[in-house]
Amino acid sequence: MQGGDTVTADSDHYLTLGVNSDADHEVVRRGWIAAARANHPDAMVGASPEEVRRAELRMREINEAWRVLGSEPLRRAYDQERDEKMRLAHAEKEWLQEQWSDEDGDLDDFQHEGFEVRSPIIAMILRSIPWLLIAATGVTIFVFSAFATGSAPKQIPAQGCLAQSENGEITRPYDCGQPGALRIVAEPSGPIESSYCRQYALHPNSYGIQDPQKANKYYCVEPTGN
Repeated sequence: MQGGDTVTADSDHYLTLGVNSDADHEVVRRGWIAAARANHPDAMVGASPEEVRRAELRMREINEAWRVLGSEPLRRAYDQERDEKMRLAHAEKEWLQEQWSDEDGDLDDFQHEGFEVRSPIIAMILRSIPWLLIAATGVTIFVFSAFATGSAPKQIPAQGCLAQSENGEITRPYDCGQPGALRIVAEPSGPIESSYCRQYALHPNSYGIQDPQKANKYYCVEPTGN
């Protein structure tokens, strides 16, 4: 994966699948299938390496959208965060429109003894500071919530190997040349479905495991053949 080639939390999963936000589960599933068929790299016969790379990134976005919207609890959490983000954006837009429509040029709030602002632009910037701080705080809360719930995880490239004992205990790091080694192909930041690793990580032989020693710790792994 090249620098910047990641699925971000800013992607709108409904737009990615081409469905409305009130679509039922079956409509969302059909949207996922249609988008996957139209963008799968295997269907791009004669495409350039760059076009194939873009198609792979697009497929990751499509599969991530289905992972979230195809799960009732993940979709519910995603909808709540999405609505809050849209509400903040709408409030900020309305506030900016009110500021630009204010043509009275009133600078009384910034005229104090020894301090007078004569530039309307500077005055507007000074008036904007408290609101910008509020908006920044809201965005920070939203981003933290998105990562905490795992509804829109940002995939981190993973390397190395691990081993899993019969009782499920994880040993990491583990020599990839040793018998029983499992190569790590992805580290999802939340619960995953059985098909997630094959579809999202683009490793057909990979599968998901959970670390029983760590809460909400999952891996996509594939056998090394040793």
